[in-house]
Amino acid sequence: MAQRWEPDHILRKMQEVGQTQGTWLTMEEWMWAGYRPTALVILRHFHHWREAWKLAGFDPPPWTRNRRGRGAWDRDRVIQALQQAAQPDGTIMSEQQWNRDHYLPNRHTIQRYWGTYEAAVAAAGLTIQHSVSAPKKKRQQWLADWQRLSDEIGHPATRADWEAWPDHPEKSIVVWRALGWPTGKYLRSRSPSICQQLATVGVDAIADPTIRAWAAAFCQGTMTLDELARQSGLTREGVRQRIIRAVQHVSAEESNAVVGIGS
Repeated sequence: MAQRWEPDHILRKMQEVGQTQGTWLTMEEWMWAGYRPTALVILRHFHHWREAWKLAGFDPPPWTRNRRGRGAWDRDRVIQALQQAAQPDGTIMSEQQWNRDHYLPNRHTIQRYWGTYEAAVAAAGLTIQHSVSAPKKKRQQWLADWQRLSDEIGHPATRADWEAWPDHPEKSIVVWRALGWPTGKYLRSRSPSICQQLATVGVDAIADPTIRAWAAAFCQGTMTLDELARQSGLTREGVRQRIIRAVQHVSAEESNAVVGIGS
């Protein structure tokens, strides 16, 4: 039986491929690699290839080309085109990225006037950015923003927290997909676990003896959250949230104490 592809499933697949490749893929690259769903299925749901990649958390350039007539390029205009496409920090995409995103002038024109792409970039006073792709850099910045918000509110930020945050740079639906939602593995793997937080404050600092015992048993590996839930008559999440709140309360008290000493 053929697999039925729903929009959310398609976006998760495109996100997985994009994170593996470090960038979005053109339709030709997707088809050549044999990824599923097929390009036709994706277009049936999203109508436009770049629209699908944008919803998956990537930022493909618009399909626009500032055309010039034949012979309209010269050495100075090539340099101007490179400088206009550069980042504010003076870096510019690789030659491969320039070609695949259909920037003008094309590589043949650049080579005609400057010999190589590298020579033209140097003449423009720019440097080629070889390290982090633009989509990856954007995901890293969103993750840093999410961590900052979580620190401000004292717990891992939810989508509602993000939308209510005046400084949020993008809609939560875009950010959460780019960072691994709805599974949340990407975020959770980079946020401190209960036991990592507990190690910084010490289990003895928890005032409530019951929660202190839960935290010690869980972090020492003698009992799981499910076992603690059955023993206490609470849900697994209920036990987990009580431990988290207790640890956060201790951390907040320590932070206030440090501030008091320094003032």
